[in-house]
Amino acid sequence: MRTDHNIYSGIHRLHNAPKDVYTKRDYATARIGYDDAPPECKALFADYCRDLKDAYDNARAVWEAKIDSLQATGVSEKNAIAQLLRDRIAGPADHRMLTGVIRKYWLACDEQNRGRPDFWVPPETFAIKWFYDQQNEDFLQLLSALPYWPIGLDRNGDWC
Repeated sequence: MRTDHNIYSGIHRLHNAPKDVYTKRDYATARIGYDDAPPECKALFADYCRDLKDAYDNARAVWEAKIDSLQATGVSEKNAIAQLLRDRIAGPADHRMLTGVIRKYWLACDEQNRGRPDFWVPPETFAIKWFYDQQNEDFLQLLSALPYWPIGLDRNGDWC
């Protein structure tokens, strides 16, 4: 996918941002690695990967078609990407299907965590870091284009 952002800077930003606002759990008790995750987390992640693949395919097709359309008018690839990013800062990640997939699985991961007092899997680790650990460049390229996670906190400090 043709983009113009620093993937690793985006991964770092997204993986660390929730730590600034989420205070319900101690990050010292977080279970970080995929290999250390319990089976139900791995099953949820497999579902997330399947749904994210569909979102990726759709987001990529739309993004690439927009670049191709601008290039057909004589705009260079670099300028086409820059023009599109001025209109949509998230670039290829600005796709409603992607937003829905992220929210669905972030909240499902959080729900799984509520039943575990001894350890937890931070949703941001589940949502992006495991792809980094598995070197899934396609998903990382798409997700790291997000300027922020499409998730919030309610008045009780729970993800919503």
